[in-house]
Amino acid sequence: MAKEKKRKLRKGDLLLICIIAVAGLLLLGFSHWRTRGAVQGAALVVTNTASDTQQVYPLNKDAVFKVEGIIGESTIEVKDGKARIASSPCPDQVCVHVFGWVEHDYQLSFCLPNQILLQVQE
Repeated sequence: MAKEKKRKLRKGDLLLICIIAVAGLLLLGFSHWRTRGAVQGAALVVTNTASDTQQVYPLNKDAVFKVEGIIGESTIEVKDGKARIASSPCPDQVCVHVFGWVEHDYQLSFCLPNQILLQVQE
């Protein structure tokens, strides 16, 4: 059996580990700052593509509202800086169960059968 040598960390190794850790923390901080900034000034744009109308709602104020689509009424919920289609008259409910909450700039959710589109914009 050959003996394995234990390698000690050298000064350069420690420096590299510190640089990577600091870079990771900076990226994490920037990501958090960017997300918080988006929530403060972001708006939810609700488009009814059938009637080609748009309504704009602030994301920083909790609300529940109804939007009339071509097959019925969809319920939109805004809560904690996020928005979602809470209910819709479509048969498969993909818009309710799959898309979930939108909160970041240019994130989308839509109900294709009811022709309702949600988009977050700063």
